[in-house]
Amino acid sequence: MRTIFIVLSILIGASNTLLAQQKTANTKPRVYYYLQEAWAEPKEVKILNLRNTQLQTLSDSVGLLPNLESLNLMKNKLQTLPESLAKAKKLKEINADQNQLNSLAPALAKLKNLQQFQLKKNKLSKLPESFSQLKKLQTLELANNQFESLPACLSGLTNLKNLSLAENKLTQVTLDWPKLKQLKWLHLGLNQISQLPDNICMLKSLEVLLLDNNQLQELPGDMGQLQSLNTLILNNNLLSGLPASFAELNKLETLILTHNNFSTVPESLYALKQLKVLSLLGNPIPATEIETLKKALPTTDIRY
Repeated sequence: MRTIFIVLSILIGASNTLLAQQKTANTKPRVYYYLQEAWAEPKEVKILNLRNTQLQTLSDSVGLLPNLESLNLMKNKLQTLPESLAKAKKLKEINADQNQLNSLAPALAKLKNLQQFQLKKNKLSKLPESFSQLKKLQTLELANNQFESLPACLSGLTNLKNLSLAENKLTQVTLDWPKLKQLKWLHLGLNQISQLPDNICMLKSLEVLLLDNNQLQELPGDMGQLQSLNTLILNNNLLSGLPASFAELNKLETLILTHNNFSTVPESLYALKQLKVLSLLGNPIPATEIETLKKALPTTDIRY
């Protein structure tokens, strides 16, 4: 009887331990919405949401929250982010979309654990060179700012997977692209780009490339080297042809060529048997050529 009691005690104890572990694992960190409540228990703060609170400056005290991992500053009136924020060593995410940021402190490069930096809809025209030290950064959102060229520091972000510079004032996109070996998603749409550098074709991991609403008249001859490319958006450009290497894009499933200057179906398209969606809307291509293309790509949804 005593043996049975001991076994039951062990089983009950193990069960309680397991339930406690599951409860801990399922507990989500509290979201703090006010600095006052955050400073009542500073060591407990992992998520601070100051979104849409009319902030014009960010208190230095935010950088003193020792366990802060996520900071939401969306929809405020901030013109800069202070150097003191660099003291929040555990920060993984900063969302500063829709502010009035025109500069960023070089010291923010000390945020060695930063993985996501959202800076959409601000007034930025440059980034500190020190930002190349943000080696853990995976997502950088710079859409709808004032960039006329790509910041050189981007080449140092070797773990970057997602990059957007859509809706800026870019006319060229010169960069040491081959260093961005992990880049999977690149948005350069809604700019004034007339030419792509050849080395952009060395982005071996790139899966999605958005180049819509630019002034591209041609594409690099080595586009076929983008062997991971799944989606390519090129609507509203000035293209009239595609390079022969396009036929080598074996993983390409979505190709949008709407509203360009194609007067004939590019020869390389006939080889893209795996295409699921192809849009040729708004191009003066003869109907007879479209019918021939449909026969060559019977499983493709061709829009014309």
